[in-house]
Amino acid sequence: MKTGKRSVNKRAQKLFVLLLSLVVVMACIQSARANSPADAKPFALNGVYSGDQWLTEEGEENWFILNVPEDGYVEFRIMSYCSGSLSYKLQSSDLSATYKFTSCNDYISGGSETSPKTGVTGKALSAGNYYFCLSGTTGKYRLMGSFTPYKVNDGAAHSYDNPQQYTLGTGIIGAITETDGEDWFKFKTTSYGNFKMTLRAYENSLSYVLYNSDLSVKYWDSSAYGGTSTAPQGKEEKIALKPGTYYIKFSGDQGKYNFNIKVYKIPTCKLSVKAKAGKKYFTIKTTPYADVQVKYGGYKWNRSADAKGKVRIDLPYGKKLKKGKKIKVTATKVDYKKKSGLSRCLRI
Repeated sequence: MKTGKRSVNKRAQKLFVLLLSLVVVMACIQSARANSPADAKPFALNGVYSGDQWLTEEGEENWFILNVPEDGYVEFRIMSYCSGSLSYKLQSSDLSATYKFTSCNDYISGGSETSPKTGVTGKALSAGNYYFCLSGTTGKYRLMGSFTPYKVNDGAAHSYDNPQQYTLGTGIIGAITETDGEDWFKFKTTSYGNFKMTLRAYENSLSYVLYNSDLSVKYWDSSAYGGTSTAPQGKEEKIALKPGTYYIKFSGDQGKYNFNIKVYKIPTCKLSVKAKAGKKYFTIKTTPYADVQVKYGGYKWNRSADAKGKVRIDLPYGKKLKKGKKIKVTATKVDYKKKSGLSRCLRI
């Protein structure tokens, strides 16, 4: 009897160990499948496709965690062998926010066991951790992630109350991302002056507004349209400002931009007149494309200079220039100081 009991106990112990091992194996399989954020697998941003990934049950979720080292653009490629809909979503590190790729449901479908369907999507993201989840149909898929850094130096330009202090003449590279929809910069001027901003926008639409210190006055309120990641849209703004504190805000589509605000010295139009007594005409040399107003002997002319800044004035009715007669000329052009002058007809 004692021998029989020991034999039963040994069989029971072996069965218990087998069941325990099975539970451990199932737990490991469950963990390997990454069915929850806590079990998320690393998502590499190295531009290389992963090995085969599987969804074995309808509604099952596969979770991945990705680390974005700095502000930049993350591209996601999904090669799906599933004929049904393979849904995907991107979420914040605390799972409180979901970032849509389209205005509808984000998914890919139409693959097969021999002919996968590849979907490509992406987002501009700020530095940090994010979760990427796939779910829906059953079947096999592969993933690839790649990252293009923006190399920003916009610091903590987060809000009016927490702007980045900007030094005039400094080049700034900034980015509007999924989690950073506005950038604010603050700068001061210590004297009256003219200022010029040069801007390049690498997104389809980038808005910018220049305010006074309490945002009660807008000096610029404009946008740059049509930029792409490889062909930015350039803009230029000029303005005269008195001493004070100013804010500039950038917002719009996701992507990179850069700008620089510098003190701008307004040039004066060039002006010279060549006139000889006895001639039926005289010539003017000024700034290219400047507008020219001319007065001589009771006659008036309004002309535009050509690409070389030249203007020719022909006297009416075959008249000739008289020695010592005055010619008054004024040249004007946008963003230039006006230049006026008197000239006298010289002897031939």
